[in-house]
Amino acid sequence: MLISQSPTPDADPIDVNAALAHLVHLLSLVTRYLSITLPFIPTYPRQHHVGRPIIRANLPFLNTTKYRDKLTLWMSSTASKSTRDARAAQKHRQFLIAYGLLCHSVAYLAWTQGVEGVGVGDGLELRPLPLLNAMVRSPNLGHRSHEPGTSLLTHLGFSLDVNQVVESLLGPEDEQGWDIVDASALT
Repeated sequence: MLISQSPTPDADPIDVNAALAHLVHLLSLVTRYLSITLPFIPTYPRQHHVGRPIIRANLPFLNTTKYRDKLTLWMSSTASKSTRDARAAQKHRQFLIAYGLLCHSVAYLAWTQGVEGVGVGDGLELRPLPLLNAMVRSPNLGHRSHEPGTSLLTHLGFSLDVNQVVESLLGPEDEQGWDIVDASALT
C-alpha cells in the first residue's frame, strides 16, 4: 500500500498552512546542515520567510519537463468549496501537486540518510513528518553527506517516481475521506 495522506479540502487551511510553513523551515535547516539538494525545493519567494511558500524544480537535478513551474505550497481558504467552484478546484489541485512534490523531496531526503524502504519498491509511507522523524532517528544521519569522497551522482539510485506520487494525491480527489491508494493500481 502506498499511503498518501494529504490535507483534505475540509481541513482547516490555517492549520495546514501553519504546519507547511514550519515544515518548509525545518527542511531548509536540515538540507543546509546535511549539504543535500532536493529534487523539488520548498522555499519562500522573498527573503526572511515572507509570503506563501513555493516549491520549484531543481532544474540541474531533474531531467523532466513536467513540474517545472513554481507552485504555491499553500492551501486556499476556498478549498472546502472546491467541488462547487471551478477556480477553487483548480487552486486545490495546484496545492495537491505542490504537496506531492514536497512529499517526493522529503522521501528523497530520507533515502539519502539511509531510512530503510524509502525510494524503492512498494510499501512506502508517503507522509512528510513520519519520514522526517525516521530520518532524524536513522543511525546513518549525516554519514553519506559528510563522508569524504561522496559521489555526485548518488541520486540516480532513488527510484520513487514523482509522477506516481502526484497521481496518488490527485487520483481519488473526487472521493470523500480517502487516504489509502493501492500501489499496484499505480503501475
